[in-house]
Amino acid sequence: MKPISFIAGNKSRLLLLAAVATGVLGMQAGRGTLAFFTTSVGSSANVFTAGSLKFNINDTVGTGTGLTSVTSSISFTNAASGGLMKPGDKIYAPISISNIGTLDAVYGLSYFGTHTNGDLIPGLNLAIKRGPSQAACVSTNWTAGTEVALTTPIDAPLIAGGTSLSPTVIQAVSSAVTGGAAAAGIPLARATVAGPTGTPTIDNLCLEVTFINDLTPATQNTYNSTSGFDTTITFTFDALVAAGLKTDN
Repeated sequence: MKPISFIAGNKSRLLLLAAVATGVLGMQAGRGTLAFFTTSVGSSANVFTAGSLKFNINDTVGTGTGLTSVTSSISFTNAASGGLMKPGDKIYAPISISNIGTLDAVYGLSYFGTHTNGDLIPGLNLAIKRGPSQAACVSTNWTAGTEVALTTPIDAPLIAGGTSLSPTVIQAVSSAVTGGAAAAGIPLARATVAGPTGTPTIDNLCLEVTFINDLTPATQNTYNSTSGFDTTITFTFDALVAAGLKTDN
């Protein structure tokens, strides 16, 4: 009988050891469910405000104060010829562009012409410089150097054929794209204070229109007609936000 008791006792001991081992494994697996301390903080006072892009234009000879008109007519004068042009004549007129918005910008320039009789555009050359004021836009200052060339000079014959829907581009304008082409256009900084009551940054442009005198005699004489040749030119200034990110801290 003893052999039977001995065998039974060993089985009980083995079962007990197996139960203890299972409990240890259960504790190891349960460690993944233990809780930890956590915390979080928030930043809620973050305000994002859109800037503004607004240009004004003025072409009245004066100091350039209060540029509030959106469209105007440039008045070219040629008193020596009674307001009429002949080959070799040069006439001047100022136009001021102001950025009264809150964003730095670049702008471009395009034009198209219309005429009542014969088209005078192919006989004209346009040059544009920058000066200290509208009143400074006169021939003596142009030749004396008071008026200075733009970074990308504008001085070329006008081209016929442009329309309001497809104007002729004098100065292209485009924004820079990250990893792409650089921005193009004439830079014009933002106003010190936004709005018409602020202090805008003004670009005083001086336009010189020349009745070209070096065309062939036959071509030149085509404009010598009793029916008259004329042209009315519409300039368009297109602006875009300047490339790059500006932050004020």
